[in-house]
Amino acid sequence: MAAYETAATPAGTTAPAFYASYAFFLLFMGLLCLVYAICALRTNVVFVVIFVTLIFTFCFLAAAYWYAALGNLHLSHVYTVAGGAFAFVTAMAGWWIFLALMFESVDFPISIPVGDLSTLMKGRSEKIKEKEAQTARPHEA
Repeated sequence: MAAYETAATPAGTTAPAFYASYAFFLLFMGLLCLVYAICALRTNVVFVVIFVTLIFTFCFLAAAYWYAALGNLHLSHVYTVAGGAFAFVTAMAGWWIFLALMFESVDFPISIPVGDLSTLMKGRSEKIKEKEAQTARPHEA
């Protein structure tokens, strides 16, 4: 924020340029979470929920910063609240998977479901092995 400091905007707290540039950081964090969400499609439902809600969190917060840069504080507040709501869902899903992993690590008698997705989409190495197995078998008439 110090780079945006002027006499009129000490410490850059209200500099529109700061808000606009910080929104780009949040937008690209959302894009990074999109990559993570795609990769999570082979793990479990909870990870997918975490990364999808993070995408919405970062996008709403980026919008909030852009509206703040434009001086529209009402819409900035609305988008900040929406981003916070999605961040809350992210946190709850994070606690869910944390509890599931802790129970699993201590061999707790209760297992918390996380929605295994590993069987829905075959990995590239599995597809290669299947293809090799098919070509190694003689064709049956």
